[in-house]
Amino acid sequence: MNFRPNGLDMHLVLRPAGQDTYDTIWLENGFLRNDDRYAVIDLEYNPNDNTTKMFMTDREYATALFQPVYGCDPDTDELQIRLVLVSRLADPDELGGQIGIQEAGFTGVYEFRYSPANNSLLVDTWFTVNMVIFRDGVTPPATSTTTSASSPTSTASISDYDFVSCWAEPDDGSRTLTTVYSVTGMTNEICAVDCAGSEYFGTQYSVECWCGSSLAVGSYAAPSTDCSDVCSGDATEICGGRRRLSLYQLKSSNSSATTTTSFASSSSSTTSSSPLTTSSSTSSSTSSSIPSTTPSSISLITSFSSATTSSQSSTSTSTSTASTTLSTSTLTTSTTASTTSTTLTNPTGLPSVGVYSFVSCWAEPDDGRALSAAFEGADDMTLETCAAFCSTYRYFGTEWSSECWCGNELTSGSAAAPLSDCDYACAGDATEMCGGSRRLSLYQNVDWTAPEDTSSIGSYEFYGCVTDRPARTLAASSLTSSAMTLEMCATFCSSYEYFGVEWSVECYCGNDFTAGAALVNSSECSMTCGGNSKELCGAGDRLSVYQLAAA
Repeated sequence: MNFRPNGLDMHLVLRPAGQDTYDTIWLENGFLRNDDRYAVIDLEYNPNDNTTKMFMTDREYATALFQPVYGCDPDTDELQIRLVLVSRLADPDELGGQIGIQEAGFTGVYEFRYSPANNSLLVDTWFTVNMVIFRDGVTPPATSTTTSASSPTSTASISDYDFVSCWAEPDDGSRTLTTVYSVTGMTNEICAVDCAGSEYFGTQYSVECWCGSSLAVGSYAAPSTDCSDVCSGDATEICGGRRRLSLYQLKSSNSSATTTTSFASSSSSTTSSSPLTTSSSTSSSTSSSIPSTTPSSISLITSFSSATTSSQSSTSTSTSTASTTLSTSTLTTSTTASTTSTTLTNPTGLPSVGVYSFVSCWAEPDDGRALSAAFEGADDMTLETCAAFCSTYRYFGTEWSSECWCGNELTSGSAAAPLSDCDYACAGDATEMCGGSRRLSLYQNVDWTAPEDTSSIGSYEFYGCVTDRPARTLAASSLTSSAMTLEMCATFCSSYEYFGVEWSVECYCGNDFTAGAALVNSSECSMTCGGNSKELCGAGDRLSVYQLAAA
């Protein structure tokens, strides 16, 4: 990495791309510093690929906040400390995203830029970088001098299966594949064993394994960047994402066509057999962090990519670490805590949790989830933790000891189950029950009232609920905040014809819709806003869209 001075600023560049060069930068309380300059993400925004420049300055711009995490050296597989972007400290903050490099207009010179989470506009010239921490005085080890990445195992063949694509679940809340296992040490290899003989298998949420003979109608190939959750059992592998599967297919069935799979940190490509044209990325991250109490120097390497995981609320980047007993698996795993079946007739905490009352042990539908609006996984899960996470929703349910699911409606096909089916103690409190295998300990806020679409926000009027696939419907500008409201998005998009909110926390702007967008029933935009539970902020792949009122 080289510094290129420009007045009070230092531009971060690689010259030439792919070569590992080292200049000392200090990590202090999550901020990158060189002398009196700090790394910021601002200026030179490119609407074509939705990226913004990162550079060093002593001026007041949106600062980049990083966090050290465990990772693996792509060349040696040895443990190393990597640096992951936590947020862009603006007003409001933008959580997640990734740092990469692009050609800066000078041959062989690449500048550092920022891409927000789930950016579908990135182009082939984008290279995601990996930043590695070394203590001051320690000489960095020799590493590969090529930009070709050591791809995570999720992009390779596993046993009798070939990787297909990052794959999106159907928009109606159902599931692409029908049989599920969950284990705290999940890898793609484990899932391949559990699903042996199935036409397809896919991993999701770091800990889930799904199998099936066919893909559900309405599921579809998704951008590779959507699959960014690392496997709970191997930080070098990718195990899907939020409502996204790392999908594999039996080799004997997928030899009908040859496609190109491109990697985010390499301009080269490899071929594999697949019935679909897909794209995959080599993003890799973990959720276990190393506290940094003293400044450390870091070096930037472009040998493999780094990306943060995502969840419903941008206030959390952790993934599920559920621990269960697999009834049909060849592996031996154990629940985090257990109680005898005799305690299930009246387990503690059953009557109510805050404003929530216990409903029943609740069975998931055969092809999906009973609650699908929001999800959180934690190895210290309790009923109270889940109630707090789902506080803006009508229902919450705990499952697999460590999973928490939220929603305002129960999916068709789900149903009450015998109380004895919910026999998993909560990972964080063995005196409480947290569901079972495909069973939710279901709670309801009986005083909850459904929010309604707001007819107008400032100069904007409600347009309707609009689909946000296969391409981004409003692509001019975007903002992500855990405190998202309609007012916040309207202010951010004030210079545009339309604004839309999605996934409770995402805001998008534009002057027109991308081809393929469609108006759907308003009931499909049912997620409450992260910053105001009385407002609706879209849903998964659904935008609550507002249009500038006619003068």
